[in-house]
Amino acid sequence: MNLLRKTATILCTGILLLSFGEGEKINTLSKEDGLGSNYVFDLAVDSEDTLFVGTQGAGVSMVRGESVDDILTKEDGLGGNHVRALAVDSEGTLFVGTAIGVSMVRGGSVVDTLTEEDGL
Repeated sequence: MNLLRKTATILCTGILLLSFGEGEKINTLSKEDGLGSNYVFDLAVDSEDTLFVGTQGAGVSMVRGESVDDILTKEDGLGGNHVRALAVDSEGTLFVGTAIGVSMVRGGSVVDTLTEEDGL
């Protein structure tokens, strides 16, 4: 996401998407629009402009464009649904910090989860 042109802000009722430049617009996304939860704890953006939204109790929502494209939860392999932190590395791996551990996501799928049992 070109941060000079677009930005996302955490609100207590979802997220606010701002787009600057030609065709300036302000949009909001909430549970009614497909977010897993309105309780958002962290945001991250990858090189393909996917906005990852870490939520309280509903995993990670993936926003592409102006709509929620997919949601990853514990049922998909995340360590837990209470997401506290998100980070994307230079290779595009999303790291999801939960109350249970850290999950790694590539290509929209959970590839590994590390917990206390793994030495965290």
